[in-house]
Amino acid sequence: MNATPMIDAQRLSLMLNELRLPTIKHIWGDFAAQADKEGWPASRFLAALAEHELAERDRRRIERHLAEAHLPAGKTLDCFAFDAVPMISKAQVMALSTRLMAGLHLLKHMEGLSDEAVCARWVENPYHQFFCGEQHFRHKLPLDRSSMTRWRNRIWADKLELLLAETLRVAMETRAMPPQACERVTVDTTVQTNAIAHPTDSHLLLRGIEWLNRIARKHGIKLRQSFLRVGR
Repeated sequence: MNATPMIDAQRLSLMLNELRLPTIKHIWGDFAAQADKEGWPASRFLAALAEHELAERDRRRIERHLAEAHLPAGKTLDCFAFDAVPMISKAQVMALSTRLMAGLHLLKHMEGLSDEAVCARWVENPYHQFFCGEQHFRHKLPLDRSSMTRWRNRIWADKLELLLAETLRVAMETRAMPPQACERVTVDTTVQTNAIAHPTDSHLLLRGIEWLNRIARKHGIKLRQSFLRVGR
């Protein structure tokens, strides 16, 4: 009677190791007992395990970053003395993540979207969120749409061009994009002003008269009237 649960527990521990879920591996037994005792539905049991796993990952990630930064114990950005270093802008340091803003602008130009459209798609697309540096799915945009305009005004167009060039360089260096993809450039001029004359345009009519007169002279055809003065 007791052999099967022990075998299942050992097998589950191995599977959790393979899936790299150490927190769930250590707490699932206690949570399973509590779920059986209180009659939890399966969805609540799974959500509780996943929540603890994510929280533990966040804690370990923060500890790892603090260790790599070699900051003094208890030192955070909130206690940084910006007044002592006037050349550093507190507003810029406390601003939104550069990867988030850069990712949104890359998605905006890749998909041909407006600021409002790319922000709306970011909320509903987990792949876009991961591309912008998020580790977990977020149900709310962490910025106002007007922040994209202010960010562009702060860094100017030349910095965006450098960002795009660096993105292409890294893509080719990591072989995510072949060099042949840069041999041909497709330019969409839909929203640009085109020098196209409509059939009712008087200038277009004059150009037609000029071309007809030019062809007539070329072939030695004498016209009684050229209509050039009338067309002007």
